[in-house]
Amino acid sequence: MIVLADSGSTKTAWLLLDNGEVVAEATSKGLNPHHIAQDDFVQIVEQAGITGWPVNKVAQVYFYGAGNNNEGAQATVSAWLNSIFEQAVIQVHSDLLGAARALLGRQVGIAGILGTGANSGYYDGRGIQQQVPPLGYLLGDEGSGFALGRLLIKAFLRKELPENLQQAFRNWYPGYEELPAAIYASTTPAAMLAAFVPFLYEHREDDYIRQLLVGEFDRYFALLGAYPTGLPVALVGSVAWHFRDEVEQAARQHDRHIWQIEKSPLPGLQRYHTTG
Repeated sequence: MIVLADSGSTKTAWLLLDNGEVVAEATSKGLNPHHIAQDDFVQIVEQAGITGWPVNKVAQVYFYGAGNNNEGAQATVSAWLNSIFEQAVIQVHSDLLGAARALLGRQVGIAGILGTGANSGYYDGRGIQQQVPPLGYLLGDEGSGFALGRLLIKAFLRKELPENLQQAFRNWYPGYEELPAAIYASTTPAAMLAAFVPFLYEHREDDYIRQLLVGEFDRYFALLGAYPTGLPVALVGSVAWHFRDEVEQAARQHDRHIWQIEKSPLPGLQRYHTTG
């Protein structure tokens, strides 16, 4: 049996495979080792029902996650996983490598993530060979759900939205008067701001919203200028998936070709790890 896991900023999706077929699925909170401790990890996994799987029959665990971009973090998560899957060989990798393997397989290209957070890298078919540091939500994450939510809330609070959108947002989020205090009090501000992205999706046909979206994705693709030209770009994440048209428009402005967009990397990772 094989376990595959894709852990983002807000949630982790798990698959249990037997002979290449999915026999169980689960969803848990995000498991970034920079944000949680081992006790949190074990509790989250137990709450998701994963410890109820036949864990002693699992031979391999492939865990791809945000925050696993150095050997120290990978060793930490590997030890946590080994406490649950005691008989398994554990491999922990970055979520960016997971995106690359899922969408590009063994093909050379540029892999990117546009979800709650954002990331990108040049993939040579084996590993990530070049990466623009994403810097997290305080300093970077251009194009992410956090960045889009932040733009929307700033424009609303400063009354920069057109009046029809100002009123629409008041109706959509009745607690708007408490927004600044709620955001600063939140223990997960990036996820909280990303939660406003559905409003942008509902109003994506509005010219103001479309310009906001394309403008933010333009900032993301400007960063991709650090990578070789002429390579296919493969993106994974809910933001890329739901705003495909705006993402592709921004990509064209930077002469980048979007080869593939997927909401989740897990189907591709299933193929990668079971078909050789």
